Amino acid sequence: MVEKELKRTEREGGNLPTKTKTKTNPINNLAVYPAKINDKIQERAKEYTPKGIKNGYNIIPFYVRNGELTKIPNWMGVKEAVNYQAKLDDLLRELDKKPYGYGVLAGKQLGDFYFISIDVDIDTEECKERLSKEIEELLTKHGIKYYKETTKSERIHYYIILDKTTDKIESITKLPYPGTCSKFTDGKEAKGEIELITKNKPVVVYNGIINDEEPFFTQKPEVNHHIAFEKFLEEWLSKYEPVESKKKEKEPIKETEKETEKKTKKERKNKTKKKNKLQFSKVVEGLIILKNLGFLNGWDADRTLSGIGVREGISEEEIIEGFKTIWGSEYDEKTTRYLIELTKKKSKEKIPGLGSFIYYIEKALKTNRLNEYETELLKAVLNDLKSNGYNDIPGKALEDWELKNDGWYMYSKDGEYIHVLPYFEITTHFLINGEEYIEITDKKGNTYIRRVERKKDNYLPDISIVKDFGVINPDKVKDSRRFLAHYIEKVKAEKGVKVDFIGYKYIINDWDIVVAGNEYSRKELGYIFYGKEVSNRWFIPEIKGSPEEFKRIFRELFYLNDEPLHLVISHFLSWIGKELLKENIHLENNPILALIGDTGTGKSIRIKLATALYGNPALFSYTNMTQAGLNNRFPLLKVPFGIDEVIIRTFEDFLRFEKIFYNITNEQGKIISNGTYDPIEVPIAITGETENMQIDKLLDRGRGLNRRLIVIKMTDAWKENSEVLDNALDKLQSHHGYILEYAKSLKEEDKKEITALMTGIQARLHFGDSSFKDLKKHLTLSLAVYFHFYEKYIGIDAVDIAEKVNAVIDFVAEQINNNQATRIGENTDYIGEIINFIAKVEEAINNRKVLKNKTYPILCSDIGFITSDRVKKVIL
Repeated sequence: MVEKELKRTEREGGNLPTKTKTKTNPINNLAVYPAKINDKIQERAKEYTPKGIKNGYNIIPFYVRNGELTKIPNWMGVKEAVNYQAKLDDLLRELDKKPYGYGVLAGKQLGDFYFISIDVDIDTEECKERLSKEIEELLTKHGIKYYKETTKSERIHYYIILDKTTDKIESITKLPYPGTCSKFTDGKEAKGEIELITKNKPVVVYNGIINDEEPFFTQKPEVNHHIAFEKFLEEWLSKYEPVESKKKEKEPIKETEKETEKKTKKERKNKTKKKNKLQFSKVVEGLIILKNLGFLNGWDADRTLSGIGVREGISEEEIIEGFKTIWGSEYDEKTTRYLIELTKKKSKEKIPGLGSFIYYIEKALKTNRLNEYETELLKAVLNDLKSNGYNDIPGKALEDWELKNDGWYMYSKDGEYIHVLPYFEITTHFLINGEEYIEITDKKGNTYIRRVERKKDNYLPDISIVKDFGVINPDKVKDSRRFLAHYIEKVKAEKGVKVDFIGYKYIINDWDIVVAGNEYSRKELGYIFYGKEVSNRWFIPEIKGSPEEFKRIFRELFYLNDEPLHLVISHFLSWIGKELLKENIHLENNPILALIGDTGTGKSIRIKLATALYGNPALFSYTNMTQAGLNNRFPLLKVPFGIDEVIIRTFEDFLRFEKIFYNITNEQGKIISNGTYDPIEVPIAITGETENMQIDKLLDRGRGLNRRLIVIKMTDAWKENSEVLDNALDKLQSHHGYILEYAKSLKEEDKKEITALMTGIQARLHFGDSSFKDLKKHLTLSLAVYFHFYEKYIGIDAVDIAEKVNAVIDFVAEQINNNQATRIGENTDYIGEIINFIAKVEEAINNRKVLKNKTYPILCSDIGFITSDRVKKVIL
């Protein structure tokens, strides 16, 4: 029985668990919240959320920071508000982890009704009382039932349920009112607003969090007719026309041409346009988003917040509140006050700039990791920063050059600005295998990757790199090239990226991760790996979609009785374990997993599903691969990948495969006739048709191949899983790559757990003799990481995983014993091979082939005969 074969002892033993063992809590979900307020919030959220969903409301959780409810929603992995739908099980799992507030997403609800909100964002007491009274009277007049709530800042919200919303209702976002009313944001006074929220915006609900009243959604909804609400709006709008300022603007004093000419370059450059008021609270939210994504480290976040706060004249207490919001329980007031004082002592010109903040906002906006709310917030912050004079363009610091709306201008000696180049910004510099690339953004925000071509004698770049962006002044080409050279060098110094690999490497107790959708775009990595823009069908390591959906798909796949699938997944997972434990274990060879079978046995789809752990589920075509590509390009990949439809029929096919094969399996790299290449370090899986990939002949060539291949012969035994596999593959096109979350969660304790699991698994691996030690070591690591991944990240019960691992062990042992073990040592069938050789010679003679005066390799090629080195010695 399984439970007898694999037992978990105490931690020092570390084998697999028995059925009597209780499930351990997943690591990294354990946290301590010191404030009692958090316990209260958590309890109420867990109590009220199920009631709201039962009543048909689209409940959404809101983050709690340092015991305070925020307005930042947790979108539960959904990227667009229109696609959010509350799922009770998912929400309860999240609420078990840490405290959350709650709210409702405006618009269509889970039930057959719509939720809207009227927010009276006014702090002037007289105004607030007067307008709330008028709103309530008019709602009552039209027979509209409403729920009234007072927020933590003592503003008033009215929640209304409608049978539906109309274009007329949704077109109105603000309600006008008479008089002058104010609100205070970040300590600054602004015009008060009455906001009408009708769809796709999350609304925080405060009852139950800031007081002991139950939130309105715990009651059955009282639905109003939409026409009644339209009449309410009509009457309100007819009663209060918007008040517009009609102050007569003073006629600007025109300058004489002479005065204009006298303006100095410094005066021109010191013009500051402030279109939007910079909102400190939005900057804080933006920093939280970037910090959670891992873009900004602590020093960058602190420097940015103190820099903006001091520049903008924000009070010290408000800046401190910003720090508290960002750092929560990690907040250190002494350090904060020291940093603020240090910043205040500097002149404004010497306060650190916001280049990195703006740069990382732009990088974050390129990724797939933001939801709709986060995207809009970061766009708003970016727009506010740039319109307030903050910028991230190194070129603006270049002497005598300025970027305007229609392009780059050069300041001439006679005091004029001359239009020289079109509008563009260089946003990133890449150095890849000694070649330079730059990312260029045009006026519309579109990005392009361009290779930098330079003249060898003077290091100046070719001006044609920007010719697609607009007009170039032909009289200033020399100046343009010099400007471009300086611009590129400045970007290289400030935002240069040297790419040595794509994927995952564990370096000095931390993960170095280069994947699309994280800090890089798919377009950027496409250029780095393929040297050109890539199709969506081409494999690129990336994260995309929802981590929760990713987990759900792999959870569903786990419960399939499909040993080949689980073996491929474990094979691909081994890379994370190999990197994590590389200081503790050494794998001399890198085995290839080969799935061989007839058409329709599901070889390719299983490898594609495993590939989705790291990126979009796609395979490389064997027929399109070149030796040069394998030597130079594929070693860049530090994620497992698959190669589809390997063909080995002729002698030349075998020679080609042998060269490729040793490139992949030899950890030390290999010296060939034209030099030394780097090894491909990652696990590889290949597929082959039974007729096109003659695996038995391949294995008979020598014992070395048996030590570097895991051969699985596929049949239709798992055909009943086809529909589930197809559906999973479709979903993984949109949700993939979240091995990133698992990798980043791994700590020192996880190393010990995986190592302990390896001990139990190794004792169960029985196949072949000592010559298979490398395969056993690889499979031990693969299945240990598989166990850990499914228990700690996907959330499967350890006992169920133990059963699955046992089944895979039995399966792979049987396959290796049948397909490979008999080909080691003296098990070669000499008589059968010699008879086969004679038959091939006779067949060639009958076909009138000339065989005289030929070397043995050429003879074998001509007759289509493949044999082992041992048989070759007998024949010769």
